[in-house]
Amino acid sequence: MPSMFQSARLTYRAPRQDDLDELYEVYNDPDCQLGLYVSGYAPRPEKLKNELKSWSESNLLFVIAVDTQTGEFVGKVMIRFDQPAALRDGELGIVVKKNKWGRGYGTEIVGWAVRHGFRYLNLHRVSLGVFADNDAAIAVYNKTGFVQEGVKRRARFCNGKWGDIIRMGIVEDEFFEREAQKINIHQIHA
Repeated sequence: MPSMFQSARLTYRAPRQDDLDELYEVYNDPDCQLGLYVSGYAPRPEKLKNELKSWSESNLLFVIAVDTQTGEFVGKVMIRFDQPAALRDGELGIVVKKNKWGRGYGTEIVGWAVRHGFRYLNLHRVSLGVFADNDAAIAVYNKTGFVQEGVKRRARFCNGKWGDIIRMGIVEDEFFEREAQKINIHQIHA
């Protein structure tokens, strides 16, 4: 059984200085930018590393995901409060390095972060926004129990056209119900 800061293949730890270089590289990758930014796509300045460091120090959760066996950087996940903390609604953000796409890391990271948020950070719900044309991310969020709660129509301009931003969320009782169902299914098949 993995520890509190591990999932099947990954270890989650506080960021280090060299992680800022990895994140800077990810945030400057044009393909990654398509899933990250509403406000235009361009090379990001070196000062982005300072912003990332500030985020790591100010958010409820900001961890680096590394391969447990090799220690290789895979991505980062953060949860922040966009609304008053008393509402216990954490806003999820995830980044996976492009050379790790398509291997299930996004699903693993999101699953760990949601579980950690509900079990150890006293969250009532986890929310997020995803671009409507990001099919891979939407599939990850659906797979981990998020449901669509609304659409901000034509809120992003990309590739010469306006696109929607989908709002998704999961609440703690839904999460724990899904966890119980997984346990029951494993017991039946054991």
